[in-house]
Amino acid sequence: ADGLTDGDRELSFELCGKSAVYGGFKGTENHLWERDAAANPTILSGDIDKNGTMDDNNSFGVVWVGPNILTSILDGFTITMGNANKVNCSSSKSCTGGGMFVDDGSSPTIRNTRFINNYTRDEGGGLYTFGSSIPLKIANCAFLQNTARSGGGGLAIVAGKVIIINSLFADNVTEQGQLGGAGIRGLSVSYLKVVNATITGNEVRTPSEPVQQLGGGIALRFYDDVIIQNTIIRGNSSGIKVQNREAEPDAYPDISYSLVQGLDGTSGTGNINGNTDPGFVNTSTGNYQLTPGSPVVNKGDPGTAENLFPANNAGDAIDLAGSARFYGPRIDMGAYELIHESALPVSLAAFNASLQENAVLLSWLTTTEANASHFEIQRSGDARTFEAIGRVGAKGGEQETENYAYTDYPLEHPTFLTAPGSPVYYRLRIVDLDGTYAFSPIASVRWGKTGSNAAMLYPNPVNSGKVTLRTPDGREPAGVRVFNPLGRQVNVPFSHGELDTAHLPAGLYLAQIVCPDGTTVTVKFLKN
Repeated sequence: ADGLTDGDRELSFELCGKSAVYGGFKGTENHLWERDAAANPTILSGDIDKNGTMDDNNSFGVVWVGPNILTSILDGFTITMGNANKVNCSSSKSCTGGGMFVDDGSSPTIRNTRFINNYTRDEGGGLYTFGSSIPLKIANCAFLQNTARSGGGGLAIVAGKVIIINSLFADNVTEQGQLGGAGIRGLSVSYLKVVNATITGNEVRTPSEPVQQLGGGIALRFYDDVIIQNTIIRGNSSGIKVQNREAEPDAYPDISYSLVQGLDGTSGTGNINGNTDPGFVNTSTGNYQLTPGSPVVNKGDPGTAENLFPANNAGDAIDLAGSARFYGPRIDMGAYELIHESALPVSLAAFNASLQENAVLLSWLTTTEANASHFEIQRSGDARTFEAIGRVGAKGGEQETENYAYTDYPLEHPTFLTAPGSPVYYRLRIVDLDGTYAFSPIASVRWGKTGSNAAMLYPNPVNSGKVTLRTPDGREPAGVRVFNPLGRQVNVPFSHGELDTAHLPAGLYLAQIVCPDGTTVTVKFLKN
């Protein structure tokens, strides 16, 4: 970027008001949800002389958000090699927030962004935020190997409000120990909520007081409302340091369903002893996902709301790795959810939904079913809110492959079919004998693309009584004519979209459906 800066260390990428800036594209996408920011990193670098080193030629800060910016979004970037080491700053911008500086009163949303190897001589190696009037939101972000000389190696919060969701703070450093908070440092914070974070490997160095008092994970001074939930704080030089105002006693924040280094887990709700190994895959390679058997799996708050978390294109909440955030009977602690076959009472090899003439055929294949009870079939019109529509018992095979099928007739519920091409989503709730459960991946079908001439008749085959008819766009027909196997029209009562076939002999029939616009569509049906 030196062609843009001409070596001027004061210049930064600026996030303006009412803007949404996205990275992570390969260049072939047609939709935002098709991008993969991890596979296609968009890098914002302070290495303006392009020599690949952190030196006195790097930009003082990589990204700057000016004052009172409330509605902007930064999503899908890697922010790296900012060096906020200016001496005798006229403003704090050039000596705090090496990766990103958020000015007074601003509260952008920062998602899917990595802050890596940034430095500040003061506070906030990765990110510095000051005085946000409404919560600044950090979701699905990683703060890695950032350094601050004074405090907040990964993140420094001075006054204001911040919400942190599904984020990782690892291997950040505070070089001098007075302020602490190698992972996160907060000063005069009015509101801080940390949900499903993993804070590990952060270190306060050259301390002026015993290292265990310096908050290697989090340091808080003069705070009001701090909530820590479903979070792992482990493997830092120390856990949490708190220092409140003289008029208020020192006390830990509201901590629940968390594993916090230095706490024995007896206070608060659902906490685990802080000496417990959370079972990361491999800390030496920076893999902080969970292993099967981890003590923090299914130990998060059972009341955690799904709408707190970022979602994929199907509307399902996701973790930091983009996997299902809710997998199993309860959410896991930390930034990553364990996705492993041991979490399922069955080994599900396949789950598919296919469109038939007037129905949806669901089929699934299992390879083992240890202690499985049954499958609950669930349906949704928006991939968010599901309802149970059926149940199939498990066959109980421990080694053999088992095939299952279930047929759904969405015409019973035409609200799912409000327009041509309306999607219908399905998933399985797989229930164990002890009542624990997990969800399958979501499968979906569309009731014909726009312009399809397929009408719908339910049920088909017809055993007796009434059947329901719908036009290709999901409306009630204006009329219908029925023809027997010899091609002769037969009189069949029709009213309010229903055909009464009770008197028809068994055989194959044609229903010629008259649409409201006068066009006709023909559907075959079998009367048993």
